Amino acid sequence: MNQSNSSHSSFIANHMKMLHLSASINNIQEWVDSLNPSPLAPRLPLVYGFGTVFLQRGHQFSALNVSVPPIKTIAAPPFKYIYSDSEGVKALSKVDGAFLWAREGINAIAKQMCLKPPQRKVILGSYVWDLNTLPKQQKMLGIATRISASFAKALVVMTEEQSELAKKTVPSYVPVIKFRCGIDTNFYSSPSHWSDVPQFYHSIVEKLLASPYVIMPGSQQRYDDELLNMVTQSDFKLVRIARYDRAKSIMLHEQIKKRELSERIFFFENIDYAFLRFLFQHATAYAGLVNSNWQPAGWTVTCEALASGLPVVLYEGLVSRELKFLGASEFLQTVPMGEIDLFKKKLEFFIANPVNSQQKKKIQEFANQQLNLEKTGVRFAQDIENLVFNIYD
Repeated sequence: MNQSNSSHSSFIANHMKMLHLSASINNIQEWVDSLNPSPLAPRLPLVYGFGTVFLQRGHQFSALNVSVPPIKTIAAPPFKYIYSDSEGVKALSKVDGAFLWAREGINAIAKQMCLKPPQRKVILGSYVWDLNTLPKQQKMLGIATRISASFAKALVVMTEEQSELAKKTVPSYVPVIKFRCGIDTNFYSSPSHWSDVPQFYHSIVEKLLASPYVIMPGSQQRYDDELLNMVTQSDFKLVRIARYDRAKSIMLHEQIKKRELSERIFFFENIDYAFLRFLFQHATAYAGLVNSNWQPAGWTVTCEALASGLPVVLYEGLVSRELKFLGASEFLQTVPMGEIDLFKKKLEFFIANPVNSQQKKKIQEFANQQLNLEKTGVRFAQDIENLVFNIYD
């Protein structure tokens, strides 16, 4: 997930249609913004899926302030109440269910292990499930997640593959819910214009548009060294978009200069969403040099590319397999991890055979049907409503 997703959260519904969401409070404006579609920026996926859609369905939600360092704040719309991190037990007693991620969820579950399953409140969300794929530094968290899931009200995972595996490993009384994290497809499929390009970048973008290019946004889990090697061995242009810390930014700029790739790698940092959409819509393909073996890294950016009408080339992993499960094989090419030469050839194919307007429309229609947050969010909200209401009935 490449956007500001500090809204790792917990939600709750009761028989009176009250929904409480536990979330980091340093992004309260994102929750407010997600209530109102904007032509300037998309609604953020997790904020919408774990909050806005529930409000739209007549629920209420509160927040658990888990900011580090703590931020002092008072309850304000859209939150019904804001609990401090030290009020976690109190928050759980006031709501019907709390959706929490990773360590937050594990810690909350530990406080409710003695309760019988119908009385438990914590719905545990996890990006990971298969312990065999986890990096060494993530193993302990993965094991703790598995143990905690057995004492949760329900478990939420992100892909069909994770869902099927989880159903085989958690007790039968713990429901497994798949949350397909949709994106604001309406924003990315809306027409972009030259006015979306900041004046500072006009001359650079004019040069960029002179010939086809591929695009690679996102920061975490991206393989910039492989990107550099791939472009060095090819003759196509690539747009790299990221929100880097200063040290990584300087390092990538230095490598681009050292390899004399400044005419073929165009590096943009911290640009706004309207400009990002413009660059997506004028690209030829998306290059997903992302490791999604152990978590669905790169999911949001891949969905943004599809919503923009782009074919995608991905390293094999959870993201590529989930998209194939959803029916994206026609405009999705996958490559085994590390095979840069094959990855380059797949991109070169799309450069030599760019999608036409009819194909682009077909890709966007797929995204709207399968990846639209308004649809995926409603399905998720219904799953949670069924979970909570059926228990109380």
